[in-house]
Amino acid sequence: MFIGEGTHVLWIVNSQLRTPYPDLSPSPKGSPHSEDSPYPGLSPYSEDSPSPDRSPYSEDSPFPSGSLRLDSSARCSSTPFSGVRRLVESISTLQTERSKLASEVEATKVDMEHGETEKKQLSANFQIQIQKLKERIKEREEELNQLRMETGVTDSEKRIQHLSLENESLKQNLSVTQGLLQQLSSLPLQPSPQLLK
Repeated sequence: MFIGEGTHVLWIVNSQLRTPYPDLSPSPKGSPHSEDSPYPGLSPYSEDSPSPDRSPYSEDSPFPSGSLRLDSSARCSSTPFSGVRRLVESISTLQTERSKLASEVEATKVDMEHGETEKKQLSANFQIQIQKLKERIKEREEELNQLRMETGVTDSEKRIQHLSLENESLKQNLSVTQGLLQQLSSLPLQPSPQLLK
């Protein structure tokens, strides 16, 4: 009984040893997906596997081909638009300030021209006052010469009276001249040629 069972086991072992094993060595052609491959039906570039030529942004991809491109272009385009908007706001602010400065300069020109006109008028008044003083001094000298030529007790009295009146007139003229001079000194200076351009 034991001999028959041992013979059956040996027959099974011999039959297994005679069975050829599949050749797992690489194909001489170098392709791991040839017909002799142990997995001929499964190819890494089959319909079930991603093709190397297929873009990761294909129709089946969760990220369409234009989505990332549009997002990046939107970000790039938003930055120039914001810079242009800031530039336009800065130009508008500068134009407003320029208009204000131009108005102030124009008002300053008008004030200076008015002051220059007043100075000319005061200068003319000074000339008139000086001319009047010269005439009075000349009249006084003529009267003094005439008094010197006269004789009598009343000559000194006449001279004193005349000199007193003349002094009062000179004081009044001096007061007027000083007032005009004070007004002239309080006026603004003459505008510069660059400001009047």
